[in-house]
Amino acid sequence: MRLGGTARKRVTVAGTTAIVVGAAATAVGLMATPALAETPLMYHCMGTTNTGQQPVDFDLSLTVAGSVTGTPQVGDPVELTGFMVTAKTAVSTLPGLGVTHVSGAFSSFPIGAVAGDTTGAGSADPSTDGGMPIEADVTADGAIEFTTPASALTLTGFTANAAGSMNFSVGTVTADLTLTGVDSDTQEPVTVDTVSVTCDGVGLFATVDVPEPADTGNNPPPTDTNPQGGDDNNNGDNGDNGNHQTASNPAHTTPAAVRTTPATVVRNVSARGTLANTGAPYTVPMTATGAALVLLGAGLLVTGRRRRVVPEGMTEQD
Repeated sequence: MRLGGTARKRVTVAGTTAIVVGAAATAVGLMATPALAETPLMYHCMGTTNTGQQPVDFDLSLTVAGSVTGTPQVGDPVELTGFMVTAKTAVSTLPGLGVTHVSGAFSSFPIGAVAGDTTGAGSADPSTDGGMPIEADVTADGAIEFTTPASALTLTGFTANAAGSMNFSVGTVTADLTLTGVDSDTQEPVTVDTVSVTCDGVGLFATVDVPEPADTGNNPPPTDTNPQGGDDNNNGDNGDNGNHQTASNPAHTTPAAVRTTPATVVRNVSARGTLANTGAPYTVPMTATGAALVLLGAGLLVTGRRRRVVPEGMTEQD
């Protein structure tokens, strides 16, 4: 027996639709990338060597990595985890000074956060006490590339002061460098000079959304100043309100209102790691859902085409 013509067509249409939708979802998932996480920050660095008084001038791109775990709520402390910086420069004046290697450390690398209401939301400086060392070779055309620190850091000192986008940025950066070259006679490394450089640029590198506070329902009810009812000054003798006593109507008392406190609402902070800037967490779910739909569609098409024996005396129904 075979599937009827109409049923087979429906299965085929459903399978084809599932494949198309699944392929689209998979494409969206694979192409969804963080808008800021991989965007380098462009800085321009300048300084003068301490001994030779030679100018040092180069452009520097900084790619800053960092993430916030969970979804911070208003008032929560915020940690920036996985903090590392990759620095690159394509052209510099260093080869002209005979420099083949640069070492040292960032002396200032300020990270600041701004809350959704544009107020300050904390700051940190991972360069304290040599926390961001610099060690890089200089190519013949002046290119430099290094990553610092060697192990990712966790930066604290931030607070989600208000709902909205909490933005993280890098301020003006400074570095103390030792410039090393090669002795032309001995071919041994020698110190050419030292220099302190200041790097200015635009430093926004990450953002995380802080939701509006949830209404816990703990607002107290309005205060009843006269629970007995009636006018405060008539001792309850206004009609049938409050305490009313006659020979045929003995005293009765209206019980005072009982105030109850709603149960405390416990907020569960999501344990899902969220990149501190954009929709990266949706990449994997979108891709997985799309793949599942493609498999479902393929299964439906196979089912629609699978033949089965038609019992004798029966015909296929359209």
